[in-house]
Amino acid sequence: MTTQRKNFIGYIRVSRVNGRTGPTFISPDVQRERIEQWAAAHGHTIVAWVEELDRSAKEGKQRPEFDSAVERVVSGACDGIVVWKFSRFGRSLIESALRIQQIEKVGGMVESATEGGQSKLTRNIMLAIAEDEVDRISESWAEAKQRANKRGTQIGRAPLGYVKVDGKLEIDPVYGPVMQEAFTLAGQLGIHAAVDHLSAHGPDREFDVPRVRALLARRTFLGEVKSGALVNTTAHDALVSLETWNAAQTDPAFRRGGASAHYPLSNIARCATCGAGMHGQLQTVDGVGRRRYVCGNRNGRNSTCTAGASIAAEPLEQLIRDTLAENLARPTWVAQFGTTELDAANAEVTAAQEELTAFALKVSATSPAFEVGVTQREQVLVAAEARFQQLAGHAARVQRLPLPAELATAEGFARGLRATLAGTPEAGIFVSRGRAALLDRIEVVWASRMQDSGTGQLAA
Repeated sequence: MTTQRKNFIGYIRVSRVNGRTGPTFISPDVQRERIEQWAAAHGHTIVAWVEELDRSAKEGKQRPEFDSAVERVVSGACDGIVVWKFSRFGRSLIESALRIQQIEKVGGMVESATEGGQSKLTRNIMLAIAEDEVDRISESWAEAKQRANKRGTQIGRAPLGYVKVDGKLEIDPVYGPVMQEAFTLAGQLGIHAAVDHLSAHGPDREFDVPRVRALLARRTFLGEVKSGALVNTTAHDALVSLETWNAAQTDPAFRRGGASAHYPLSNIARCATCGAGMHGQLQTVDGVGRRRYVCGNRNGRNSTCTAGASIAAEPLEQLIRDTLAENLARPTWVAQFGTTELDAANAEVTAAQEELTAFALKVSATSPAFEVGVTQREQVLVAAEARFQQLAGHAARVQRLPLPAELATAEGFARGLRATLAGTPEAGIFVSRGRAALLDRIEVVWASRMQDSGTGQLAA
């Protein structure tokens, strides 16, 4: 026992193995109490506490508080670090040994409050045992997740529209139909219609556009269960078909209401010079208010656009409405917003998911090949999902296209604009500055794969 009073930092770390509490989970209060008892028994002082919660040294995460504590000992600001057990210091034998060596090299100390004084050999053996225990727990947890995923077991809460029965998802008899209607409304009328529906008929919780959009984007509703790298594509009954799910995926850039309702081409009309979205502005001339669209970068003396396009709202809106109505009456024009490749793209996603799952089930989670193999297969899956989403956007548009007569209503016109002039960075109505005829000042780029080109050419 050391008789000279020394100043220590009490270091507390609570780690969780793969996101769930491990058998060695010891609360911060318990660790703190044992460290305080050790300090009192040896006549030392705890001058500072460092707590790292939900931190696993095994994961290689940054540990700024820990690094700061080591630096204080190395600099001589205090005499050492005391932990509940050496395993709290670090579960990687190499990392722990190097850190302890760094501290002891300058005369500092690393003490365990519960394991007593140990030789370096005994201490290293204890650290090695702790590291092996983490590997064992991690592998057991990974295998448990693999078995659960293979059975179709849902880990975590059931999404709205499902209930968990013996760990598996079944369609909720109450909220299942509510969610099915939300998907249908989102596909036909837009995300706001789904939000309104869920607010009126869903459970007592907050529904807004971001939450509902994220909810509708979950592939769980297609019958899938995903757990990390594992995907079971036939885990439970699908709540909606692929076509309905796809139609409900909406463009987060589109907004309705307020100024957008009075200026339906806001941010769809764009300045041909700088590319900025144009917004509505009411100008008063001789006491008469006139609606216009102006470049978003046009701001008087502070303008960042060299041209700052501006155009009267009514003639532009009427021209777009009339042209869109003519195009919607042409089956060949409407067909370009669809795609026959969607099923093939979805099959690619399914195949990539199954390949990833098969690999994760076959190879041990602690094998060096596991991380490399999972990363490679995840890259293939991400590419397949990106292609599917791109094609899905085109297929969704054709399902939401209004009839020509529906363009006379504000909602119908908004649906037509969403489907044909929003959703891709290239699409929009590009307006040039000047006093030329309307057709000579605008270029329309439709959001289909057969995009228009050429100033004034409004029909594809």
